Amino acid sequence: MGNIASVGATRAGARRLGVGTMGAIAALALAGCGAGQAPPPAGTSSAASASAGGSASASAPALATGLATASAAPSSAARRSAAPSAAPPAAPALKKFTFPDGHLSFEYPAGWSVSVAQGPVLPDGGLDSKIATVRDATGNELATVHSGMYAGGAAGPVSSRTIIEQARVPLPDQRGQAVYAFYADATPDGRTWYSMGIESGPLSASDKSTTGGAVELPNGFLLAHVVFADAPFGSVAAAKAWYASAEGEQLRALFLSLAYA
Repeated sequence: MGNIASVGATRAGARRLGVGTMGAIAALALAGCGAGQAPPPAGTSSAASASAGGSASASAPALATGLATASAAPSSAARRSAAPSAAPPAAPALKKFTFPDGHLSFEYPAGWSVSVAQGPVLPDGGLDSKIATVRDATGNELATVHSGMYAGGAAGPVSSRTIIEQARVPLPDQRGQAVYAFYADATPDGRTWYSMGIESGPLSASDKSTTGGAVELPNGFLLAHVVFADAPFGSVAAAKAWYASAEGEQLRALFLSLAYA
């Protein structure tokens, strides 16, 4: 994916999306580090387990390995096949979260919650970052969105990459083209890592290195991901089944709603 310029100190975090809990990961390296982030571990949510077992939502997101443009996530109603006489299902109620500096915002289901924590701060106070953690109605940690931070990391080799979906998003990436993506990287040691969120792209199935995942915005770096730990899916088909579940759709919509002002 290319280098991510570091402008500050080291910070590392981790998150897990598991049956009872989900964690968060944001790998930050020392100033001057040149590669993208290492692939995070992989995990599953309760929705992932249910969907892989066979009870996925009927409203599956459009899966595409190409690069499309997406200014907003399609509604569930737009992707359902309803009987002509049936009234269309109501769109889920949404809330909007805006970071304290007023630049970055996203929408999320009204039943979920967002909490904000202090992120890394440069010694001179010139860059103040915040970390928004998204949780479901039961308090299960689903995703993190980091805004305004400085970033760095290291990359690892990829044997093959399967892009389940990728779409451009209207964020002012200073290094490339910001994209939303859900993809799987197979590594030389025989493991498969899944990632879902915002990347500085576009990504390609021929990529041979893990991505940094950091998008450089005018107010600092953005990292926005669900990171799965401990092999959440037995196959790409199982990953697609989870992706078609309510949780998969809602997380997809959240990332596609990210906007910068």
